[in-house]
Amino acid sequence: MAATTATATDNAEADGRAAPLTGPLAWLGDWRTVWVLTFAFVAVGFEAAINCRYVHDEGLLTWHFAGILGRAPIAGFFFQKLRPVLALVYAPVAPLGFMAFSIVHLLVGATAIPLTAALSRHFGHRLFAVPALVVASSPLMLVTAVAGHSNCDVAVGLLLGLYLLLVKGRSVLGGVVLGSLILVRSEIAPILLAIAVERLWARDIRVLWGMAVVPLAYALAGVPYHHDLLWIFHYPPTLMEPAPDTHWLERGALVEKLEGTVLAIASLSPATGLLLLLRPRALVRDERGLAVGLLLFLLMIRGFPLVGLFNFDTSPRYMLAGLPALALIIGRQSEDAREGRDGGWVSLLALVAVAAFGFFTASADDPGVLLPAVALWAAVMGLARLRRNNLALALWMLVTVASWPLGRVHTRLLPRRATLDELERWWVERGPDSDTEVLSNVKIAKAWLEYRDLLPHPEHFHALLQHDTAYELDALFDHEVGQDQALLEAMDEHFYGRPVLEERDPLDWPEGTVVIFENDGRLGDTIDVQRWRRHLKIEVERGDGRLLIGRVIHDADSGWAGIEPPAASEEGGQP
Repeated sequence: MAATTATATDNAEADGRAAPLTGPLAWLGDWRTVWVLTFAFVAVGFEAAINCRYVHDEGLLTWHFAGILGRAPIAGFFFQKLRPVLALVYAPVAPLGFMAFSIVHLLVGATAIPLTAALSRHFGHRLFAVPALVVASSPLMLVTAVAGHSNCDVAVGLLLGLYLLLVKGRSVLGGVVLGSLILVRSEIAPILLAIAVERLWARDIRVLWGMAVVPLAYALAGVPYHHDLLWIFHYPPTLMEPAPDTHWLERGALVEKLEGTVLAIASLSPATGLLLLLRPRALVRDERGLAVGLLLFLLMIRGFPLVGLFNFDTSPRYMLAGLPALALIIGRQSEDAREGRDGGWVSLLALVAVAAFGFFTASADDPGVLLPAVALWAAVMGLARLRRNNLALALWMLVTVASWPLGRVHTRLLPRRATLDELERWWVERGPDSDTEVLSNVKIAKAWLEYRDLLPHPEHFHALLQHDTAYELDALFDHEVGQDQALLEAMDEHFYGRPVLEERDPLDWPEGTVVIFENDGRLGDTIDVQRWRRHLKIEVERGDGRLLIGRVIHDADSGWAGIEPPAASEEGGQP
């Protein structure tokens, strides 16, 4: 076995010879605790899935992509935007509907908990339930597992690959799993690079061969279809730069962006700050590789949006790929803290620096989350130094679990239920006839109406693709081989609605067509909003255009320019 693996194995054997855990600590070194955490994760997630609590457009895409692959297997498999490896995994489930897909996706996400525990135990952690708790209590992990986000899948895939590689000693198979992840989420590249370098250092070349198999085979298999030897570079999974006039790349103040990063980290895990207390030399070599990968990953995933590089936004979900490494490193910190060890004056300086930033950004109206968090981490450090290890562990674990509802809000993945409730209320009271066409840019509207059993004829529901989405699809399609036609036909059945790329004028639509628009900051770049208003009989307008429902009229003189949004809705306020 490689030297690095031997190091971890030696640690595990040494801990196995140590005195058995007693008292409350015994539960943190017991597999029954891991399975209880897994069961609790599934139970909470199942309730959310059947009640459609976390429906989100990016989560729906994983389901839609699997359906598109089933409808157009060749064109879909060689369209990298479709995340073909992942779409292939979920293709058998896609025809069963979104709820069935959501439950299966939840079960896949739940496997991250025992996989983390197994890796933790392999690294010599006696309290191997601690990293499992970090994963199970992550707001991002649960929300994305239920919603269907591919970010959850890449985290599970990373854990599975490491499990096969390190725990089972299956270097080639583990490498194959790890290498395939680059076709699921390209932002995983820094972590994969760190693992590859660490394996090369350990002279485990078989892993590198395994990591190359799937990407290389996929690239070669696509050559006959695209008639292009370098097609994998000419038709990438995403654009390197966003579409022109894309406004979601906010270039606000650096402090505001850093505050957003703090909230994103809180949604990943409130326990992240324990890294400030870690002694780097406490890490075994496998863990050091993960730590370097995590650092590079965080610098990229949060640093690039700060400076406007590449086609990244600031959604916290991108950080989820770093959760496995984060949880395992926190597990090592907990092991080290049991012996009263920490980062010493380096940890103290780090806490002071974070506290200073929290004090600088806090206000009377919004005290923020940093100052209470720093107080918690300082208390954990102090208790550990006083040999009150059980109390220190209990304190941060209790706060981590208790702060889950707040962290869930910071994921920025929760649906606007007020908007959905308003749409449903209008649909029930004054909704369209069965043969009426419906046009919407609300990406989750179709899925929500189907969930509520209010859309018997989904073929009449059309999705207005925003200008940046249309631009990206046009750039990524291989038009010469008819890939665009094949996939757009498949998207008629498996998407937010039948995609609308050109019919962007109200007179292109029949009189009486129902229009459901939300002004998400991109609508004005896609259509002439004022022209549409002149040709709409508006029936609902909430939140200064946040939700607008109306019917197309061809006589502009009969249209309503709009109605004044109420100060507050009787059913619960503006969305």
